[in-house]
Amino acid sequence: SDPKALVLQQKAVIKNELEELKDGEIQLISGFPSVKFAHVTSPMSLRTNWTTFFTQLNQRFRPGHASMMNVVGQQAIAYNAPAPAGGLDLSATPSGEGVDLHYESIGKQTLGEGESLTLTVASAKAAYDRIVEWIVPDTREANGHYVDRHAQNQDPEKYRDAAWDAVRFKNPFAFPMTTGPAVIVAKKRFNGQCLSYWVNSGEQTTLHITKALSLRIRSVEQEVAGTRQEVIIGGSRYRKTTVQGELRANNHRKEAISLVIRRRFSGELLQADKSPKRILLEEGVYSVNKRNQLTWELSLKPGREIKLSYSYTVLVRR
Repeated sequence: SDPKALVLQQKAVIKNELEELKDGEIQLISGFPSVKFAHVTSPMSLRTNWTTFFTQLNQRFRPGHASMMNVVGQQAIAYNAPAPAGGLDLSATPSGEGVDLHYESIGKQTLGEGESLTLTVASAKAAYDRIVEWIVPDTREANGHYVDRHAQNQDPEKYRDAAWDAVRFKNPFAFPMTTGPAVIVAKKRFNGQCLSYWVNSGEQTTLHITKALSLRIRSVEQEVAGTRQEVIIGGSRYRKTTVQGELRANNHRKEAISLVIRRRFSGELLQADKSPKRILLEEGVYSVNKRNQLTWELSLKPGREIKLSYSYTVLVRR
């Protein structure tokens, strides 16, 4: 609601499914504590026997697998993952000692079995930027071929070409923000919900609010005729070709917007308008084609359109 500062509230819900708790000291923990045998019931339990115990020991347990958590967002929460393809942010504030686990005491609590408790763990203010973030995904595989429609439907979020209203800020807490759902509210009205990834103290993050439908966007690519070359790498034949791309955005709002465009692609960059920031993505380290991300940060006035062109070469396996 404040144009200069947002209020960040971190909340927690505790549900007691164990036994009656009377004036019990409770501490919340965030991080990724390694609990390799979380699925194994102790032999001390009356609910198990030696056969079940050794069967469980032989099972390979993976958080976020199979029917337990089959949604990508839930897997990210289970693994407490950092933001994907976020790059390195060296502005984070050094904090903590020893292993990367944070304990937050909420004092002594009394909870009967089956009862729940919700509370605000921490609250802080932070300066922020209102931006529109347009992410144009890479739709090629490591070998240069286009990802087929079935594979795209398996992970639609990864391949969705969309612009989002978003807030960008630095973690104002003296401790990390753990991975979890984030609700954005302005002027006492719900604006949106998204997944907030792990953010170190002082580190920058961006949370998507809702789709920016008043920003008309269009991204196209085409092969430049007459640029094909035959290349042999490691005994495999590739077709090296040049691709020309164009990005267009038109602002239909009555106000200027800060537009951040992220174009991800596989190949070797040749040229790009307005000198975007370029980073190499980790996922392409073992492929013949580099995985890149170009980032433009621009201001787009009301009723104005921006057009950006770029070109790159890509190796397509024969």
